[in-house]
Amino acid sequence: MEGRPVTTTMHTIYRDALPDTFDALNALQQLRPIRDEADYEQVARLADGLAVLNQRSRDQEDYLETLNELISKYDETHYTRNLSHITSLDALKYLMECHDMALDQLARILQVDPVQVQNIFEKGG
Repeated sequence: MEGRPVTTTMHTIYRDALPDTFDALNALQQLRPIRDEADYEQVARLADGLAVLNQRSRDQEDYLETLNELISKYDETHYTRNLSHITSLDALKYLMECHDMALDQLARILQVDPVQVQNIFEKGG
């Protein structure tokens, strides 16, 4: 039994009833390694549909957990970046920029004198 897809910004998800048994879910989308983007989109769409249910059966929970493991493995293989060249200070600067945060705001969050934060940024850590 397949639900009616509804388009969202990320994926098309199922809004109608999804099967509530593991076997029925596996008949809808057989559990197997994700091989390409088309597989990924299909699995992600089903995972999204299960994730937004108000209540899930135990089988739906188990199936969703397995889908998430398959998705994570695909993501690790295809989207992992080597970030070893990025320093902690670079990461902090990036996060501050993303959140439009000034040095004095960071000092307030850390509960330290703004001069200390300024020194860290000037000396590079």
